[in-house]
Amino acid sequence: MLTTQRHSRSRFWTLGLALVLVGFLAPLSVAQGPTTLAQQPSGSSADYDIALWAPHTAVQGRSTELVVRVRNAQGRVANGVPVQFEVDTTDGNASVVPQRAITHNGVARASFQSSLIGVVNVMAHVGGSTETASIAVSSDNSTGNPY
Repeated sequence: MLTTQRHSRSRFWTLGLALVLVGFLAPLSVAQGPTTLAQQPSGSSADYDIALWAPHTAVQGRSTELVVRVRNAQGRVANGVPVQFEVDTTDGNASVVPQRAITHNGVARASFQSSLIGVVNVMAHVGGSTETASIAVSSDNSTGNPY
């Protein structure tokens, strides 16, 4: 009889402890729910802070890396956000590959190359925001080895 009472009390305390834990943890999970990135609105310029890193100079015919850092309105890195790259040239002598990249850990990368000598403007578009960088492209002979 004594064994049956201890076993019954043990189940009672286990059940009581489980209910208390659920009571404490349930409000925490509800409070954290709305802060996820998937639930944030996207597409307006207020949603993202972007920064485009590009070299000031490049050598004609050689590729160089472009890096875009994207953060959401709360300053956190934005993952899975499309970044559209564009060059400001109508003659097709400069290109960015890929033209569209998706952020990973808040960063998207592309490669820039130009057969044109002169200044080429490169743009990165995220939502309604645009960042522009100017790259001075020169021949290999005029700048020497850039590395």
